[in-house]
Amino acid sequence: MKKFGVAAVAAWMLLSSPVRAAESLLMSVDLGDTEVISNFDTQQSYQALANYLSKAVGAQVKLVVGQNATTELQRSRTGYYAMMVAPAHVIAQIWL
Repeated sequence: MKKFGVAAVAAWMLLSSPVRAAESLLMSVDLGDTEVISNFDTQQSYQALANYLSKAVGAQVKLVVGQNATTELQRSRTGYYAMMVAPAHVIAQIWL
């Protein structure tokens, strides 16, 4: 159920954002400082979501695993990413 909820929210964010026509869209994943998961494992875990969204929107969704939350937030604010998957407290910072 949790995976479905994440996928539904991710699809809603991607489809409702004012995305320009593009060959590919960027999706950032930032698990926050408390998660102790390697970037490889994170990439493996979220690649299926990126593949699903690619088929749903008809454009390639490229997955980017965040290395620096401050940089990821700045990029999200400017529209660099079509979507960001992160803990709620990180997502809330996008609009502050």
